[in-house]
Amino acid sequence: MSQKSKSKTKTTDYENGPGGSGDGHHSSDENRESREGHNSLDVLSVSRGTTSGITKVDMELLVDYLSRCINSDGTISFEYYIKMFWEMNRFFELLGTVFQFVSKDVVAKLLILEDYQKSKHASHYVTIDSMINYERKKNLLRKTTPPLSGSRTLLRLHRALEFIIVFLTKANSAKEDEKMCPHAQEAYNNTLAAFHPWLIKKAANVAMYTLPYKKDLMEQTCKQTKEKLTSLVAEVVDKSRKVYNVVQSLYVKHVILDLP
Repeated sequence: MSQKSKSKTKTTDYENGPGGSGDGHHSSDENRESREGHNSLDVLSVSRGTTSGITKVDMELLVDYLSRCINSDGTISFEYYIKMFWEMNRFFELLGTVFQFVSKDVVAKLLILEDYQKSKHASHYVTIDSMINYERKKNLLRKTTPPLSGSRTLLRLHRALEFIIVFLTKANSAKEDEKMCPHAQEAYNNTLAAFHPWLIKKAANVAMYTLPYKKDLMEQTCKQTKEKLTSLVAEVVDKSRKVYNVVQSLYVKHVILDLP
């Protein structure tokens, strides 16, 4: 990844369940429930450690969303970043209990960002750039009481995207009969693990031993046929990396990679 000057402070929300410690919605409970309905079946399946009822990742749709993430002026679309991550999160969900702690937190963060998108301040949440600029102007970036900043919330998704990029890169170049465990462990330990406490890192690495061979993993998680997947995954990785690099540059520029 470019610009590896990110903070390694272990500020994880995964210890505290969906929404983490203090991520407060500023919408009503009714609105919160309607947001959760967006992915309620998937969250229920993950919480039970199963993948029944979860729709497979549509790589072609993901490519489309990623293509729309970067606007013509180089800014990142808030709307399509969220849409991209709803689809991307299916990948975490379909890995079952291995990454359910990540998946549930991603869902919680997406619900928070959707609330900002539909709030009275929505005009400031059109691009990631406009969000950061607005929250800096209003001194919200390092706010420690609910509702916390959208920039802080999106940073958690940004970190998860790095893991996906590294893991999919390794998975795509692996042989069909290779076990995915070592590739997942390496990707995780070089990305998300930096922000997790020891117990979660240990549990995640042990759980990854249950990951199947590449041919089975891709068949279980992706909608498209094997013949299409290699080129599609490569395109997803390429476009995801471009989105990641733009967001990383923004957070470096504003010195906010260490948001608590």
